[in-house]
Amino acid sequence: MRRALIAAVPLSMAVGLQPAQAQTSEYYLLRAESGHMWVIQNGQVVREWNVDGDLEIPLTVIDTVRTYGYRPGDVGTEYALDGQMTGEHYPWVDGCGASWLDGTTDGQFAYAIQYTGNRPVCRFDLNWTNPTLLFNCPPGEQWDALTYDPTDDTFWITGRNNVLAQLDRSGNVLQRFTIPGGGRSAGLAYDAADDTFWMYRGGDLIQQYSKSGQLLQSHNVAGVSGNVWGGEFQFSPGGCVYTVKKSKSKRGCENCPEKGSDFRTDSECEDVKDCAKKLKTTIACPRGGNGICKIKGKVKSCG
Repeated sequence: MRRALIAAVPLSMAVGLQPAQAQTSEYYLLRAESGHMWVIQNGQVVREWNVDGDLEIPLTVIDTVRTYGYRPGDVGTEYALDGQMTGEHYPWVDGCGASWLDGTTDGQFAYAIQYTGNRPVCRFDLNWTNPTLLFNCPPGEQWDALTYDPTDDTFWITGRNNVLAQLDRSGNVLQRFTIPGGGRSAGLAYDAADDTFWMYRGGDLIQQYSKSGQLLQSHNVAGVSGNVWGGEFQFSPGGCVYTVKKSKSKRGCENCPEKGSDFRTDSECEDVKDCAKKLKTTIACPRGGNGICKIKGKVKSCG
């Protein structure tokens, strides 16, 4: 199969916006059919390359880029962040349906959303094996795009319905917003640098949204076109992870972490030995609710 690295091309900005206002992190955007990857940052395409297969669609970005195939017979590929293939490939695996669209990761697993049925979201190992159903998306909508939000361990989805929705790990809707514009939304990606989302809106258009569904900015990207579905920012695993042993709500918070769930902190670590063995802390109510949560936990892992 063909593959070639291509020099970066400039980004054409929307009127009144300057490159410095664009995303500060690198936004990886993947086109299916005549497969192509763009990496967009600070108002310009900083890297791009032809991917190895025509139907590599879901992707994750941690220390490398790992894509997965759309349907049986399609093969995903691992790339260094500069676009060079590492030699690793990920054959399509049966066990959780077919027709995969957008993907994401929480640093421990990969996730992808299906094109069929109730748009199931399935969990994979990081090498795109052992698929397991996580949840079905809310019925009645054409959901096409998925990303993970590590700040509260939730998923966000969008699609052809001009809706941006937040779901918990059981697929329950926590909040949803109508967003402006028409057509489909794809390549949904969470940017931890500023706690916002970017998505592809068709043609050469990408847009940034807040967690309240507010459109923050739009950019027309010269050269971006075609059947774009996958999109992600690089996931940074973060710090020490604790298993919640006690979780107490105060002042009316209804969204405190559940006992037995994972709680990720900002404490830097290279190994679990760098983490305190026990956690005792108070946090603001997750997802913007009223009140606070008092948490006690036991260290589980680093990152």
